[in-house]
Amino acid sequence: MNVKAQKRVLLVQCCHLPQFFYVHNRLRELHPEWEIHRLMSSHPQVQECLKTFSLVEGTYFVEDARQIPEFDLIVFPLLNRGYSRIRKRAASLPGQLTECDYQGHVSPVGKWLLLKSIFAPPYKCPPEFLDFAKDFPVWRLSGNVLLIPSCREFTLKRTEKRWSALISEDSRVFKAPGSARKAWQLIRTRKFDSVLAFFSGEKGYLSLKLLPFFSRIRRIVIVNENGDHLEGSLRSMTRFLAYRLSSGRAAWKNHPRILLIQTESPRYVCETARLLKSKVFPRCEILALCRNEDQNEIEACADLDQIAWFSRNSFQQNWRTLLQALRFRPDLLSAIFTGRPVFRKTKLLFFLFPIRRRLVTNAQLDCYPLTFGTLPRIFRKDLFTFQPAHERILLIQTEDPRYVRKAARLLKTKVSPSSEILALCRWQDREFLASCPDIDTLCWFSKRLFWRNCRTLIRLLRFRPYRAAAIFTGRPVFRKAKLLFFLFPVLRRVVVNAQLGCYSLNPRTFPLVFRKDRYLFEEIPLTPRRILLIQTEDPRYVREAARLLKTKIFPSSEILVLCRWEDREFLEGCADIDTLAWFSKRSLFKNCRTLIRMLRFRPYSAAAIFTGRPVFRKAKLLFFLFPVLRRVVVNAQLGCYSLNPTTLPLIFRRDRYLFEEILANPQKILLIQTEHPLYVREAARLLRARIFPSCEILALCRWEDRKSFEDFAEIKKLEWLSRGSFHAGLKAVFKALRFRPAACAAIFTGRPVFRNAKLLFFLFPYRRKLVFNARLDCYRLWPNTFPRIFRREPILFDLPETSIEHRVLLIQTDEGALHKKAAEMVQDPSILGQTRLAVLAPRDQQDHFRDVPGIEKVFTYGRGCNHLKVMFSLLAYRPTVKAAVLTGKPVFKLQKLLFRLFPAKETLIFNEQLICFSSQDTLSYSRGSDSFLQEAPLSALFRPLCKATLFFPRFFYLVIWVTLQRRRRSYTVSLESSVSPLSNSREERPIKPP
Repeated sequence: MNVKAQKRVLLVQCCHLPQFFYVHNRLRELHPEWEIHRLMSSHPQVQECLKTFSLVEGTYFVEDARQIPEFDLIVFPLLNRGYSRIRKRAASLPGQLTECDYQGHVSPVGKWLLLKSIFAPPYKCPPEFLDFAKDFPVWRLSGNVLLIPSCREFTLKRTEKRWSALISEDSRVFKAPGSARKAWQLIRTRKFDSVLAFFSGEKGYLSLKLLPFFSRIRRIVIVNENGDHLEGSLRSMTRFLAYRLSSGRAAWKNHPRILLIQTESPRYVCETARLLKSKVFPRCEILALCRNEDQNEIEACADLDQIAWFSRNSFQQNWRTLLQALRFRPDLLSAIFTGRPVFRKTKLLFFLFPIRRRLVTNAQLDCYPLTFGTLPRIFRKDLFTFQPAHERILLIQTEDPRYVRKAARLLKTKVSPSSEILALCRWQDREFLASCPDIDTLCWFSKRLFWRNCRTLIRLLRFRPYRAAAIFTGRPVFRKAKLLFFLFPVLRRVVVNAQLGCYSLNPRTFPLVFRKDRYLFEEIPLTPRRILLIQTEDPRYVREAARLLKTKIFPSSEILVLCRWEDREFLEGCADIDTLAWFSKRSLFKNCRTLIRMLRFRPYSAAAIFTGRPVFRKAKLLFFLFPVLRRVVVNAQLGCYSLNPTTLPLIFRRDRYLFEEILANPQKILLIQTEHPLYVREAARLLRARIFPSCEILALCRWEDRKSFEDFAEIKKLEWLSRGSFHAGLKAVFKALRFRPAACAAIFTGRPVFRNAKLLFFLFPYRRKLVFNARLDCYRLWPNTFPRIFRREPILFDLPETSIEHRVLLIQTDEGALHKKAAEMVQDPSILGQTRLAVLAPRDQQDHFRDVPGIEKVFTYGRGCNHLKVMFSLLAYRPTVKAAVLTGKPVFKLQKLLFRLFPAKETLIFNEQLICFSSQDTLSYSRGSDSFLQEAPLSALFRPLCKATLFFPRFFYLVIWVTLQRRRRSYTVSLESSVSPLSNSREERPIKPP
């Protein structure tokens, strides 16, 4: 963007005043040719700042924003939150919207960034701005100023130079008396423009501190014990009180008293005292609390005013030292924390001493206050400024003894030069490591001497090491020693890898201990890995998988194969299988012994073959549940990969089989009858001919259709369901489950038949489901193909004997004679085919339907009957079609409402001429061209009903309004005729007889 061509610029005050004027000066320096105008608020502080900086001309206020002319650039300094009102008003002005940072760089801005900056500013303040903010003029108190002395007189005089600078020269200062009652009387008698109160953290003065907030004084300024001030708004007071609750009262910046507790070497104590005296608190008074043996060295420090010492053997001396520290009455407490586990009792005293404000110095002599946010820093170990005393390191042997010698030299030369190393090794390696000059002490353990190992462990605990070190190269050796490395109570742990790279153990570097790098000593013999291969496929696949694991994946491995009883003879002659174990379906005791044998084998990895076939399910479950570190999967093409969350979906993929003879095994298919037997027969023929050539089909059909499949050669087994016998149906379902089919198939043509069988199709626990439509097209049931099962297509076969039997509920909504004729017309086969009719009629009109043949049931209602029971009876009847006669007469309103709300799939409506039509476009159940069912549009009846619905409320409102007007006129005329003039009203009024 060419910003040099711009001339007229409008700078919007959407930040605090120091940031605003800082950006204003930066824009003046970078672009002196610009004509900069300002859009600001009309706050009194803004008015005073404009007079201070002499910027009266070229300034617009938000209240007069309508008179602002057009500018070339509108600049938003997005440096603080808030200011939504002025941002919204400036964004509506004509001109290009831009934003700038602290350096004055201008760039285009969108409205989304303007909205986002209201909640989070995008820039951080630089150090140059902090120097500018220190010299920014303070908003002084003018007019009548009330000074409330809510602190001691000593604090008031000590900070007088700072708070007196807040008051302008032309203002009048009134000092309130020390009593809250007299101060309140002074506030009520005089009018004050501002009030100055003190929050110094001293006890008492609570009523005087709360007094400004109960008065009507507009501006309230709070001064703390150091002379710093803040506005008495809700946000600033909340922040101030939250800081006081977390950090306590601030220390005096002029001459605080500091208690310095020794928690490190004497050189750190002297340097910390010099740091506090020279940079942090120049006029402070320091009392050092040190050990008796370090007294002479610390006394030489000229920055310490007093010294007190404690001794390990003298309780009386320690008591005197504690009393001296309490009588010193320190304002601050200071200590040094470098991360070393030394001076633990004095560090505990640092936290228990009754002072709320504490200062901490780290190993780099950086000083910071101790709060909840900085508390984790005291455990951090930085680079030492002064070399500490020697550290004790425990080196545990977890690799070859040559690695232990290299690791000891690495720890001694690079990690901790002044350290004392204790090495824990095996009994057979003690002679090799005894000659190592970098190992100071040597301990050993043995597998057979338990008491000797206990004595060694006690010796390690008495050694009290600061660090524990071990070597991790990725080999599964020294597991107990590695476990001891993780469980031993030390503060820090160091790990050495196969390339002698050293790193500290923490949650971020913990995965590195499992990484296997190139070995430093190539002559280290590789430990043979134990592999458990579980048979989950054909035995030829198991033999090829064992050869693959032995030759390419794990060359020096020992393979244990778990196979079936009938396949053991085929696998015994395989040269790549070291051990063979088998399981049997009938012998539980034998299987338990095999499982114990596998657990004692302790395999490093488990392998299995997954080709996508639903076989060996229990063996596959054992593959996932067996406790091993790694799992390897071999697919149908003998491709091998490690099992992890990213490769888990690959085990369900079905590739081309390596041995085609596996496909000769017949697959089992469950075919559920959900349509006419003709459809089921054709679906079975398609399954055998095209989809699964060598499959075995189990058909699950109805009791009355079982004879249609008995002589059918495509169906191998047949089971049937019966409505009358629940036990027989449950038995058939269990037989289908024991059949264990590979897929489940059903026919969906869109007709509402065989609902229980369709529900059973979805509930069967099979992963593969096949669906045939009305055209006998077969597709796999997936989430994307699920809506197809509701699609209705033309029926492939002519099924006159399988027409649907509809349940019709006729609700009486008019005269009984019309409904009598409507009941006769509903039963016409040309309309719905086979029907079962039920009628809902009043109790006094049920005689109209006694002579109508074909009515299955008549539901009646009337006075004294239980209407809820009648409603439940209607719902239990489950009608698929509801019918009624609608003539437009205002009768049977509740019955018409019930007709509209009753849940049914289809709706039949008869008019006054008994012409039948559906509420939908057509009824899909109608058959033949000579049907009574007409495709009459609803607009012919719907429009008059809508007009009547809109007209009747207005008509009733008009009738009510006319009636009220006539009543009002008649009432006023009667009053005028009955009331006479006031003079003779009593005389001419007629007297009514009692």
